[in-house]
Amino acid sequence: DLRLLQTFNTTEDWIVEPGDILYLPPNVAHHGVAIGDSITYSIGFRTPSVAEIIDDFGSDVMQELREDQRYLDTAPQLPARTGEITQQVSSQLIELLQTHLLDPEKLARWFGRYMTSPKYSELVSPSPETLSPQQLRQALADGAVLVRNPASRFAFVDNGGDTAELHVDGITIPCPRAIASLLPAVCDTHAADPDWAILLGDIDENTNDETAHDDSANMVARLYNQGSLLLDDGNDD
Repeated sequence: DLRLLQTFNTTEDWIVEPGDILYLPPNVAHHGVAIGDSITYSIGFRTPSVAEIIDDFGSDVMQELREDQRYLDTAPQLPARTGEITQQVSSQLIELLQTHLLDPEKLARWFGRYMTSPKYSELVSPSPETLSPQQLRQALADGAVLVRNPASRFAFVDNGGDTAELHVDGITIPCPRAIASLLPAVCDTHAADPDWAILLGDIDENTNDETAHDDSANMVARLYNQGSLLLDDGNDD
């Protein structure tokens, strides 16, 4: 829901011409009005609030916790004063929360999913027809073109281990080290699409790494089947 001020007191007026952009810093209240035969767009760029981060990450962590995982007083002793919650108890609670909340890999994985979740989920939906890498290769050979879904959001996390993680539209795709170097080009939505045909075929014409070939092709097929890539066959319909 929109958070609107009940009362708005104007302190400055600006009239912009077609094509102009007026930038307003965060926390500056504003009210835009289209003048005459025109359209005014207000585009917001908002980072998640601390409350949103704690709420969503906490809910994500809860999915992995069991009912029998409970608070345990590791060094029980009666308080010197009846009813007092001692510093020892507070320290044990902090240690318990740190154990479950301060896992760097778990936090990065959640953040990747959270920040790439579609803002408008109706614009990103699974492909009506599931295609294999071979079928996608054939479609491209027949003249179709693979492109990123403009509503999709891409990011990746590379922890330097055996795998990297590609996050697209709130879904995590583990990627073997052999294809981790491809992820920046896959995620760069400000640049032209990578050559998906190459990723479906040989990722490097000078390598004979069939495993990397299969991993790359499977990644592209998964992106297509979940709706993050679209197949343009030239048919206006």
